[in-house]
Amino acid sequence: MKAGFALDTKASGSGLIRLSHHVSAVYADPLTDAMFMVLDSNTEPTDVDLPVASSAVTPTTTTIFQWDAHATNKIVYRWTGKLNLLPYSTALHFAKVEAEDFTNLLSRVYAGSSLLHEKVATSNDPYRIPGLTTYATYWSEVMGTSTVRTHQIASTVTELD
Repeated sequence: MKAGFALDTKASGSGLIRLSHHVSAVYADPLTDAMFMVLDSNTEPTDVDLPVASSAVTPTTTTIFQWDAHATNKIVYRWTGKLNLLPYSTALHFAKVEAEDFTNLLSRVYAGSSLLHEKVATSNDPYRIPGLTTYATYWSEVMGTSTVRTHQIASTVTELD
């Protein structure tokens, strides 16, 4: 699988970011701060539960694209959080996503070795994760095109920021 990486060096940046596409040529214009690239593969994640279908371009080796130039055609990302190893098994009942917008955002919570809950995120409000089974391992995932600030899971709603 071909993929690329981007390095976000801003103090508030995300560091090393894995991209879902591979770029065979790139040019950064120092006067306009615009970046242009030639895509040769795209392994963008897709999911039928996302509210907005993917609008990513089809890569060719002859078309030049401008990075982040279109307001609505955005590449879908998938971010997976770290594996949380709890000291004892417990049930986490609440989750919360904080995002700049909720145009296209899917939230998932995993426990043990399987998907525990999936929800299309529509607001910053906490939501309930159904189930009474306890687990010692949890992790979360968000997928979409909306900008996410945090994705939290907790045993009580008061633990969420």
